[in-house]
Amino acid sequence: MKKRVLVIDDSADFREIYEDAISNAGFSVDTAANGKVGLDKMLLDRPDVILIDVRMPVLSGDETLGEMRKHKELDNIPVVVMTVMPADEKGQDVATAGPIVAYITKDTASPDDVIHKIKEVLGTSQQPYDTKND
Repeated sequence: MKKRVLVIDDSADFREIYEDAISNAGFSVDTAANGKVGLDKMLLDRPDVILIDVRMPVLSGDETLGEMRKHKELDNIPVVVMTVMPADEKGQDVATAGPIVAYITKDTASPDDVIHKIKEVLGTSQQPYDTKND
């Protein structure tokens, strides 16, 4: 079974670019335009890793991470925060809001960088499949 990545970002262009790149790398990908939709999707079908933007309408990244903590089944999903904000501006709310394993700055990271980070987080150096369930 393919590992599942959920991309939560309000930019349709960003979602499309990363959905294509992550899918082409062999992962199953789902997307959400805001944290509310993303949270609903997480609760219906738990992803293996989440890429999330910080500043979004409806439910921001830090608010979404805070909501995740209220659901035990979501509490240990690794989260990669993707933002245009410099590291020193991310704020304490995001830093303490959930199981964040990495920060990626959108304007400096390529799709290949993001895929590498996903594989690193999942411990999948080559194949993005769960070999225990194949």
